[in-house]
Amino acid sequence: MSWSAAASLALETSTRALDRPLLIGSHVYDPSVMLPIWSNATGVITDPDISGEPAYLAVDRAKYEQTNPDDSTNDFWLVYAFNGAFDTFAILNGSLHLVTGLTMEIEIADDGAFTTNLATIATGITFTGSEYLGFMNYVRSGSGYVRFHFNAPSGFTPYLGEAWLGRRRQLCAGLAQGHDIDAIESTVAATSGGSQQTVRALATGRRTPDVALHTNDRETTLLDTDTLRSFWADTNYGANNFLWCPNPATAQDSVYLCRNTARVLDLPKIGPVGGRDFGQSWVEQPPFVRAA
Repeated sequence: MSWSAAASLALETSTRALDRPLLIGSHVYDPSVMLPIWSNATGVITDPDISGEPAYLAVDRAKYEQTNPDDSTNDFWLVYAFNGAFDTFAILNGSLHLVTGLTMEIEIADDGAFTTNLATIATGITFTGSEYLGFMNYVRSGSGYVRFHFNAPSGFTPYLGEAWLGRRRQLCAGLAQGHDIDAIESTVAATSGGSQQTVRALATGRRTPDVALHTNDRETTLLDTDTLRSFWADTNYGANNFLWCPNPATAQDSVYLCRNTARVLDLPKIGPVGGRDFGQSWVEQPPFVRAA
């Protein structure tokens, strides 16, 4: 197993600084090599898994169930194998911001002992809320092992819903006007018995963004049409949940786990001059990140 790195496209970085939306459909976790483990000793794959909520909950693209080790100490590592390209990481539905003085770093290596081609790809990360989205200046690709190292001054137990590693897809175009990406709904179940009706809340505060944009295909090194097709392939053509960050410069940690309702990517061409229309309706996955 081996990995390599290439500098991120400068246009991607400058476009993100303009607060253009981005999508993350890929997750490079490789289940064919090993299941994720929690370690509280040395952070290598030969450490025994610590009992608690299973570590695979951190890579299942569903953040509503948290994983945690059944222990309390100053250092923990969440370890899994990867295969693919990535330049972005996310911690979703975490309770790490509740631990005083907690920091996180991420390391990758070719081997599970973390001795060959070892690199630190994020360091000194602190948390102020349940969601965290982090960007790297390099695209790493290949296969190897990754470990998320959590450290605090005193004993603690980490809880998190997802530790995501994937490739971001940066859009050049802004969102079209007249579509509400902050639409929020609630789902209830009503039962009637005689003259009495009982209403039970099933989901409250769920975002249902109605997303539309006209692709900007003038930037030849970052064509929106190609970006959207790559994103769609990353999600296994609409079958998998994905991450959506509408404002990565001004609201980086407002990142939403969503699914597509239509399961189709349709990009009709706009007139003779080029460009295409993109429109999809998405549904946020629980627990919901409510709008202010």
